[in-house]
Amino acid sequence: MINKRTYQEIHGRGQSQNEIDRRWLLFEQEQAIFNYQFLMGSSSSIGSGYSDLGFQNGIYVDGFSSILGDSTSEDNLINFISAKRIDDLTFYMGSLLDISGKRTSMRSLVSRLHLGGQSRVFSNVTQAVNCIDTGNPGTEASYNNGSIPLERFDGFTQEWEFWNSSNPYGDFSDFLIDDIAIYNYCQANGMKYDIYVSRCEDYSGTYTDQQVADHLVQYHDQIHLVAYISEATYNLNKGLNSTRKTQLELIGNAAIGAGKVQKFNILWAANGNGGVNMRSWFVQNPNLNAYAGFEAEYNAWESPAKEGLELVGQKIYAYSGIYDL
Repeated sequence: MINKRTYQEIHGRGQSQNEIDRRWLLFEQEQAIFNYQFLMGSSSSIGSGYSDLGFQNGIYVDGFSSILGDSTSEDNLINFISAKRIDDLTFYMGSLLDISGKRTSMRSLVSRLHLGGQSRVFSNVTQAVNCIDTGNPGTEASYNNGSIPLERFDGFTQEWEFWNSSNPYGDFSDFLIDDIAIYNYCQANGMKYDIYVSRCEDYSGTYTDQQVADHLVQYHDQIHLVAYISEATYNLNKGLNSTRKTQLELIGNAAIGAGKVQKFNILWAANGNGGVNMRSWFVQNPNLNAYAGFEAEYNAWESPAKEGLELVGQKIYAYSGIYDL
């Protein structure tokens, strides 16, 4: 087994002693995980996640600039993730990776999450094709390139609202260029690429709804299907209304045509969205399991398009709306 002196000779060139010591410690931790899982017969280098709920249980982490680098806030986040059995995380990074100290803090936090069993630690890359610019030290690509495996993002989550004419980034034609570039980067680097979607619709009308769905299925691992509804609406139909059925049929038919089964989760809002959210429902149900209601409705729904779909769980926007529950 490699020792510290050999590790330093191989990997320490141009690094400070503090950086070498930090990376050696993480290397030892990673080796310990591998050795344990080898003895236990696991083929995974990182655990399957906290959740034993039988479904994927995710959150978007917002307000992150005040969390990252603050030990109390980071511990609170870790404790929340463990208590609520979260196993799918998307972080709103903004420009945090532009700051050297924040990059160091993020490496530490991502390592803690991976060592704790997480395998879906994603960065939100809203509209930002520069996330794959390896020449800029503040991008996600540069961050991953400069990190050891335990410190790296497992994937990206796209959030370009091409169905919304008021978004400042352009229509579906503009989206396609950046989306394919990011997808190709993720493919080349063994990363997942998810997308947040409310409607398979190009507001400019250049592409049909089915063409939009065809693209989403071809270029994304998992779709986060938006159900930003109120408690009253949830109690009425558990989020599976005619609009979402239409979107699922578009996606499912696209998947069938591509010979693929498309994974998707249902995405709730716990705050924001002009007050139309499920904060009050989550307060009454602090285990946060709104998935069960949606799953029951989905299982009862009959549609040929479901042959191309796999419902895997739920995701909640966002941490700031549920952190106190």
